[in-house]
Formats: sequence, structure tokens, C-alpha cells
Amino acid sequence: MFPFLYFLKKRFLDKAILKNLFRVVLLAILAATFGWIMVASGLIERPWVNAYKLSIHLMIAFAVFAALEWTFLKSINLNIESLFKESEILNIKLIYFVGIVLVVQVFFGGVLSGMKAAVVFPSWPDMNGSYFPKVIFDTNQWNWDNFNNYDKNELMPALIHFLHRNTAYLLFF
Repeated sequence: MFPFLYFLKKRFLDKAILKNLFRVVLLAILAATFGWIMVASGLIERPWVNAYKLSIHLMIAFAVFAALEWTFLKSINLNIESLFKESEILNIKLIYFVGIVLVVQVFFGGVLSGMKAAVVFPSWPDMNGSYFPKVIFDTNQWNWDNFNNYDKNELMPALIHFLHRNTAYLLFF
């Protein structure tokens, strides 16, 4: 806080950087607010936080980090698009695709961790003897109650675990 105030007083920060830093502060406030919502979810009914809220909080934290990184790159006048030639547009699209899949993978990992789903399916590369968990094909299991109360049913831990593993395979290959 003190370095920021010092740089602000000495006018070392231009308006563009201050605008970006203001966005970072707003994201940090959102992260703190959602952090409290996440913690509060562990104070009602269950003595642990909701896995979905945990993952959303994690994604907001990544957004804060990305906004800080973007502000830094802008402050040193680095234009990321200028690093690629026109003929390398495919590479940019591939980088964006991998980045999006990586964000989805981290989200699945947060949900998986919050659900403690690794305990339900501790074997690898199969999931308790099968590549496809049987429970995900049981259409009677697909309802809002099982989605919301994931700790009382095997469907959501199986589905998230399956998606998390297969997203990792996609990223690896």
C-alpha cells in the first residue's frame, strides 16, 4: 500500500496504469466478497466449503492475477500481438485454445478437490475398474438434487473426475 501511495504522490503512475489498477482493485474486492460467500457456505449444513464456490473463488483469483500481469505488460509497453507475425495467426489461436482449456482444467481441479472426489475414484488410469464410470450413464441420477448435494451421491464426483482426467489427456496430447 505504501509504495502505491508513494508512486501516486510522485506522479510516477499515468492514467492508463491507474485505470488498470482500479480494475484490479475491483476484481480483488470481488474475490474477497466471493471468498466470504464461499466460507459462509461451510458454516451452513456442512462443515466444509461448497466445491463450486471454491472453484469460482479460484477462478476470480486467477482473474486478479491475470489483470495484474496484463497491467504489468502494458506498463512496460509490451504489445503481445506484435510478438507474432501475420503468418503465425494459427499459433495465436492455438495459444488461446490451450489457455481456455487450461482454465477449464483448473476449474475442474478445484471442483474435484472441493468434492474430495479423488477419494471416490482413487485408481488410475481407470476409475474403479472402468474408463467410463457406470454412474454417469444412469439417467435417474441426473437431477438438480444430485448436482447440488454432490456429497450424498456418486454422480457429480464421478462426472467431474472423468472430465478432469480427460481434459488433462487433451492438454497432454
